[in-house]
Amino acid sequence: MPKKIYMGGVCGMGMAPLALFAKSCGMDICGFDDHASKRVAALLEENGISVSGRFDADAAKSADAFVISSALKLRIGTDIPEGLNPIRRGKFLADEVCRNRKLTAVVGSHGKSTVTAMLAHATRKLGAEAGYIVGAIPAGFSPSKFCEEGKPIFAEIDESDGTIENFSPEVCLALNADLDHIDQYADSSELAKMFERLFRRTKRHIVILAGDKILLDAALKSGKPFTQVEASSDFTETNARLAAEAFKRTLNLYKADEVYPNKKTFEDFGGVVRRQERLGNVGALEIYADYAHHPNEIKAFLSWFKERFPNRIVVFQPHRYTRTKRFAGEFAKILSEQDCPVYVTPVYAASEPFDPDGTSERIVRLSDKILPLGSFEEFDSFALRLAEDTKRDGIKRALAIVGAGDLYFQAKKIFKL
Repeated sequence: MPKKIYMGGVCGMGMAPLALFAKSCGMDICGFDDHASKRVAALLEENGISVSGRFDADAAKSADAFVISSALKLRIGTDIPEGLNPIRRGKFLADEVCRNRKLTAVVGSHGKSTVTAMLAHATRKLGAEAGYIVGAIPAGFSPSKFCEEGKPIFAEIDESDGTIENFSPEVCLALNADLDHIDQYADSSELAKMFERLFRRTKRHIVILAGDKILLDAALKSGKPFTQVEASSDFTETNARLAAEAFKRTLNLYKADEVYPNKKTFEDFGGVVRRQERLGNVGALEIYADYAHHPNEIKAFLSWFKERFPNRIVVFQPHRYTRTKRFAGEFAKILSEQDCPVYVTPVYAASEPFDPDGTSERIVRLSDKILPLGSFEEFDSFALRLAEDTKRDGIKRALAIVGAGDLYFQAKKIFKL
């Protein structure tokens, strides 16, 4: 096992929890992130992980391993020196953390962070002898918990960069098989093949959401035992059911008389950062944020938001040109069905090259109910005006910032939250 690790994008989703777990394994961790969240950077620093704002070639060269986020598109010879061989987060997680532990892999196109955090919550609440690595920051507790080799560990496994092929879990919890990362899986048939391979590598048990044909076909082809979990009309209840089933299957591997979760286990679950997150309020204006960036999760979040806030406004930042190009029609349909003002900002590229066919203008052109916000400056003016209008007329309103890009941080900045 390497002793000294240098991490690129160390404050990013998935990277920070991995850094914390690696630190608890006795590894010496430091890293850089040029878009670091102050909150996450502070958490890492508190745990002895130094974070800088720019790449340090000397630190990378002196490390035993240079681990990078899949969101980073580093070019050898241009962005980093020749001779460095960066390891993707997923491969490091598979080879150095999960290989000698009893992995329960939480997979799917969306919802992984929330369900993994629910498993972590149950682990803590029930005192289970297991570790975890959540792909985001849970409310109220650390995103990782150490466990010795040979023990069960719950971990969110990302399919977006192909590193999922490195994992052979004991238990696999598959939440959904919605086509999302078009750059990695050209169509649903390619996604289905990935799940078939993963399920065949799964050693003990597979848990899937009932009604997902791709997952059911893959489970049947695997020849492995599997359980289907029925969905609820409330997606939070569905997540709890999936987490409870995966928890039970995992703990059965080594302790048959374990206390298993029930509905009360999750009643005080506080969620995770950027998932149905209440950022705060400016007078009578309540401000929420959600990481939703796939049509199905956007639809689910907006349904949840509508139930709670009849007087609301939605601002959506599309994530990646490839995704926007593929799903512009679905985005436009979902957003135009909202009986409230809806705005769309420019696409957050996430290191992708510009594609004129994948811009937010495609969404706006498909519906006259969707209004554009062409820049952060326009968003700032809109946000401040909304706060002033709410203060002046005294009418309670709620604003949702939707998407996986940097608008979240801009909203916190402009509202001083």
